[in-house]
Amino acid sequence: MKKIILFLTIVSCIWTAMPLSTTTVNAAEPETVKLENPLTVDANPSSIIGLFIKAILGIVGGLALVMAVYGGFQWLTAAGNKEKIDSGSKTMLWAVVGLILTLSSYLLVDTFLNFLKGGR
Repeated sequence: MKKIILFLTIVSCIWTAMPLSTTTVNAAEPETVKLENPLTVDANPSSIIGLFIKAILGIVGGLALVMAVYGGFQWLTAAGNKEKIDSGSKTMLWAVVGLILTLSSYLLVDTFLNFLKGGR
């Protein structure tokens, strides 16, 4: 059964890659390819720093959500153990506090960066 699944996986990968490999290019008429900047950020330092800070705050917010789920898992699997219930409750509480701090700091950073750029 494993060999059949492996075979089907390989065949499907080859089958989906075929249209990419069969594309022909006319050598007589070379085409100019223009690539756009995927970052869509101005080159000024405030935009780059703002993008970096927003990315870090997004990661911290994601970690706070993961901790809230972990605390809920602890709480649900405590099986009546008072210490585990307290531990899960505290983990969820501090994860929510961290999420509130992250969202408020994101709001402050966004407001400050808009002020530096000239406001909306």
